[in-house]
Amino acid sequence: MSDIRSVEPTWDSGLIVVCRACEGYAKSLRRGLKEALAAEGLRKHVRIVESSCLDVCPKRATTVVIATRSGTHVAIVPEDEHDAQALAPLLRQVTRPSGGGAIL
Repeated sequence: MSDIRSVEPTWDSGLIVVCRACEGYAKSLRRGLKEALAAEGLRKHVRIVESSCLDVCPKRATTVVIATRSGTHVAIVPEDEHDAQALAPLLRQVTRPSGGGAIL
């Protein structure tokens, strides 16, 4: 008998995966995403993780995957758009806890 079971994570609004292999831009993008989510009071509801290569490989940009209960979105974020304000349109893909609409 298997002990595998489903659980509800504390980050209930979504998961953002940042490609760590994209020309070294992952750290600054991850920081910008965290700042944007914190500004909206949603930092604890969305999990941001880095992954190995996502095999999209844009030049001077970072690949990001946003997964929510309503679907998955893959985005290419240019290196000069890693601040919280520039990331706002991307984060509109993530919903508020309990289906409360877009976060921004």
